Amino acid sequence: MSLFRRYSQAGGAIHDLEHLAGLSADRTIPLLVSPKVLYLLQNFAGQDVAFECRWAVERQERGYLRLTSDDAEYPDFLELVHDVGVQTSERAAGMGTLLNYREAQFVQTGENNASAGSNFLTIQGPGADEAWILEHVTLTNVTSSGVSAALYIVSGSNVQQVCPLTNITPSTSLIVSGPISLSEDFAIQAGFFNCQAGDDLVFQATGYIMDRPA
Repeated sequence: MSLFRRYSQAGGAIHDLEHLAGLSADRTIPLLVSPKVLYLLQNFAGQDVAFECRWAVERQERGYLRLTSDDAEYPDFLELVHDVGVQTSERAAGMGTLLNYREAQFVQTGENNASAGSNFLTIQGPGADEAWILEHVTLTNVTSSGVSAALYIVSGSNVQQVCPLTNITPSTSLIVSGPISLSEDFAIQAGFFNCQAGDDLVFQATGYIMDRPA
């Protein structure tokens, strides 16, 4: 049986499916709030969104026509409950993320026959619609000892050294822990110094990609 809820008796939020049908589902709004506020919003959303009594299929003069499991909109309700759970989760794909999380990321480049002396490897950064959050960057010389390495962030002619020059051996790597945030036109670059001719070099980065509004 369909039921009405009067405005004065709502006792909380009413989710109007008719209104929601006209809203975009694209995840394009960065939510810039403190961790405390985000924690509260997650709790409120998780508790509130699953209550069927708060969902309405139509606004009428006396209030809202309440959703029931027999309504054609019921699958929309289930989908939205799932989406809210995913998008407000503080852990996505096994890591703490923001609400615009897109996917986990692993990128790698290398040189299997390096020149003697200095060698530089570059990983190009994100496109215009995304940002990268790098959690770990690793620089490895698989072959030789007595090599030093450093990590840089590059944008055009601007080069910023992220860490001091560090000695590495085939059994050790230079590991830089983030977060390192990259936006469009930025790249990360690995510098390997005192290499021997023919050295094998590996440059890796792991983290995740965030959607960024155009």
